Amino acid sequence: MIGVGKDFQFEEIAVTKGQWMVSLEWIGEGVSGDYDSEDDEDYPMLRLTISKKDGKTYEPENGGSFCTYLRATDDRDKLVASARLVLDRVSKHKGEDKRFFYQSLSYIHLDEKGNPSIEVALDEDD
Repeated sequence: MIGVGKDFQFEEIAVTKGQWMVSLEWIGEGVSGDYDSEDDEDYPMLRLTISKKDGKTYEPENGGSFCTYLRATDDRDKLVASARLVLDRVSKHKGEDKRFFYQSLSYIHLDEKGNPSIEVALDEDD
């Protein structure tokens, strides 16, 4: 596991398309709440925030901010690609229940090949 120390800095990633913005930031979250650098089982997890343009500024969507499965230590180019994948899904979404849709996007992760994925693998019992 690649841990991060107290002085770790993560530059926020923000991508835009039309009226939408998707950002990834590290605000100190880990697997089970606050990140614990002393715990070998913990990872610095990124927060996804979906915002919509309101005039000249982007405002966070109600219910559009969730912790993801992306790690602050993942390859930055892969993280940018992950943000773009989420942005693409958001810009095409036409459904009414945005909160459930936004929550489903929090499953963004890098698959076994290191590619961004939102697909959720369910156990056979699910």
